[in-house]
Amino acid sequence: MSYRPLTPETLLDYLKTREALKDRLPPDETYRVREVGDGNLNLVFVVESEQNPEHTVVVKQALPYLRVVGESWPLTRDRVIYETEALKPITATLPGWSPRSTTTTTRCRSS
Repeated sequence: MSYRPLTPETLLDYLKTREALKDRLPPDETYRVREVGDGNLNLVFVVESEQNPEHTVVVKQALPYLRVVGESWPLTRDRVIYETEALKPITATLPGWSPRSTTTTTRCRSS
């Protein structure tokens, strides 16, 4: 499988390649990355700037398999698109009370 799950050690380098996040994660700041998810499906990370708490992002990575079982139980990563689309009207109705999605991608980075 060419898919590679992100880790606290690899996440920041990946995020630096995302054009949509360049203003949210300025390169001159230092960041603390920690995994906070312990669910069945996804990896969830918090990236916090040590200089500016407003430069904090939460990253959710949809794995292509059931996390607690492994690759023998495949899942589609398209589910993250449906979740993002479902949040849009909630965010419009209740600004500040739901997550703001900066970017969504189903492409996997293999390195």
